[in-house]
Amino acid sequence: LVEPPVEPPNGTATIGQFFRTCIARDGIYVRMDDDLCWLERDFFERFLPERVEDRQPLFVYPTIVNNAVCTWLLQAHETLRISVRTHPWCMDVAGWHSGEVAEVLHRWFLGHIAAGGLDELRFGRITAALCRVSINCISWFGEDLLPIGGVFPQVDEEEFASVTLPMRLGLVNRITGAAICAHFAFYPQRERLEATDLLARYEIGRAHV
Repeated sequence: LVEPPVEPPNGTATIGQFFRTCIARDGIYVRMDDDLCWLERDFFERFLPERVEDRQPLFVYPTIVNNAVCTWLLQAHETLRISVRTHPWCMDVAGWHSGEVAEVLHRWFLGHIAAGGLDELRFGRITAALCRVSINCISWFGEDLLPIGGVFPQVDEEEFASVTLPMRLGLVNRITGAAICAHFAFYPQRERLEATDLLARYEIGRAHV
């Protein structure tokens, strides 16, 4: 556990101070939300080489199942075919807010896990610029945050990381299809998803992936 260096925890207003502790010049960091419910077995073997080889972006994301922008990417690549249209916006009504869409998405993904069809979901590197993407899982080089000392202002931490800071530093962010993880639920989705068997299915499937 890393103690907050300045302010006591106060939700999104203070979570950005976490980055002050992650600026080692020789460090590569991977930050994960606590409700990621699945990683492919060789996730780090896939994700970290992408981070090392692709030095340009400030933050790199894996493919995150149940992340609105990643859902849109899967639709845009015609890998995911559902009747509801999503949009490349982190708080898209379907991709972020809807528990019904999230349940369909998780069941679709669990089907791919069971069938061993994850390679069908992969795509190349996608550059994200001036586009807010939920930071359910991100990686960065500690030295890239040294110019600001890892200090995030007390504003929306996710917007600052995904839009404002890359713009100020003249950088971009990137989403890679090389590594895949699954994020369980955003808070508007949680009540519905917690009433399903999805977490149990991920637990059962973990031994077979």
